[in-house]
Amino acid sequence: MRTIGLLGGMSWESTESYYRALNEGVKQALGGLHSAKVAMVSVDFAEIETLQREGRWDAAGEAQAVILGCTEIAMLIKATDTHVPLYDTTALHAAAAVTRALAGSSLSTDTQ
Repeated sequence: MRTIGLLGGMSWESTESYYRALNEGVKQALGGLHSAKVAMVSVDFAEIETLQREGRWDAAGEAQAVILGCTEIAMLIKATDTHVPLYDTTALHAAAAVTRALAGSSLSTDTQ
């Protein structure tokens, strides 16, 4: 299994939901005791902005992809700023909502 690099939200509270979703997705796909192999780093947003502004994404480490788990961070970071794939959760959520709406599915996140 590949390692996912996760740069989450502006606080641990917002990052937790992305971490949970990754692990629940892996558990659903693979079953049993499987969980996502995640490298998660708690960062100071000022440091991220400086790296982005200076174009120094080699400092992002060995991640094979970056998940932008915050609605505001995608306004600062673009795919051209890094050599690894970027996944903007805001765009992914919007695309999923449109797909569900076009398919006539409920947009509810209630699983009960």
